[in-house]
Amino acid sequence: MKKILLAIIAAAALATGCSSPLTAEQRAADKARRELVDSVANALASARLDSCTFLIPARSLQIGSGRVNSVTNEVTNFICARSGNAMFQLAPNHSIRSGANGLGGITLEGTLTLRKHSVDRRGNRQWEYSMGTSLGVCRILVDLPARSAQARVNVQGAFTSGSFTITGPVEPYDRSSVAVGRSL
Repeated sequence: MKKILLAIIAAAALATGCSSPLTAEQRAADKARRELVDSVANALASARLDSCTFLIPARSLQIGSGRVNSVTNEVTNFICARSGNAMFQLAPNHSIRSGANGLGGITLEGTLTLRKHSVDRRGNRQWEYSMGTSLGVCRILVDLPARSAQARVNVQGAFTSGSFTITGPVEPYDRSSVAVGRSL
């Protein structure tokens, strides 16, 4: 699928040209190509979330109702799922303190169950998962806007009544692209 997306993007880049201003027809064709690429990326992200086989690296992280942590490392902050099992890991501090997982944060593994999937009239999708961990059950809400592959994931109840939210692209499950700490 990545090859198809790259081919579409390359064709769009070659077709637009760089030497002269774009005509109205070229702008319309360029817009149609961008919409097609966004549509394909959204469909792939939706399929990954439906099958519970995904990796969402955190491009932004918000803990509780606090502000967004802009220094997020995608390798150590993520949520992933595969074959009914899921893991999320937070390592927001880049400090000397090691944290529970050895990376300055926490890693939890558990069993993932899809509870509900809905689509609103604009095409925005939401998945509600339940994840049983060693610390109890947490609720995971994933919002995927229409024509986007960028998801917003809110995890509630993993740490008493607190929550955290990450935002990032929905990617294929591949644990080789993340650093996993010790799980509780």
